[in-house]
Amino acid sequence: MVVCEGEVTEPQYLRGLERWVRNNTIEIKISDKHGVPLTLVKQAVELKESADRQARREKDGFLAYDEVWCVFDIDEHPAVNDARQLAQAYDIDLAVSNPCFELWILLHVRESPGARHRYDLLGLVAEKLPGYHKHLRFDDLASGVEDAERRARALQTQADEEGEPHRNPTTGVYRLTESITRKRCG
Repeated sequence: MVVCEGEVTEPQYLRGLERWVRNNTIEIKISDKHGVPLTLVKQAVELKESADRQARREKDGFLAYDEVWCVFDIDEHPAVNDARQLAQAYDIDLAVSNPCFELWILLHVRESPGARHRYDLLGLVAEKLPGYHKHLRFDDLASGVEDAERRARALQTQADEEGEPHRNPTTGVYRLTESITRKRCG
């Protein structure tokens, strides 16, 4: 299960990836509690625990989620560290982008632009993907998924080595896409 903060871009991307890798086991939930990562993680905890209870009640392990992810941006959100701690306590994975998901999109078509404000990244993505305005066609990005994963992994490795694991620019979306790809059905 993937719980998204964003209502449009992230779900469009993930649904496109799901089709592209032929993995129909993903359940995408768009949070009705926008804007605060801690609230998003709390909602994911509730959904995970509810599925676990149902799986136990019906004695059907397939009703539980094998992985639960939250996808959100750093932006200027409060309580991000609290969200990270809660997610860790409940074995929920995070795909966090700093400053925003558009960094992940941009990494499909070019190297990192360096630390940027989210509005700058929106402009850079619009330059590379004409017509982009929080809506995207996954097919325009499909050929760059492996490049984006490689570039995001390199950004994260460099940030970790320099003692700034969640700095701008970094994105953990590559961990989610790699997991989805590994579990493909077809």
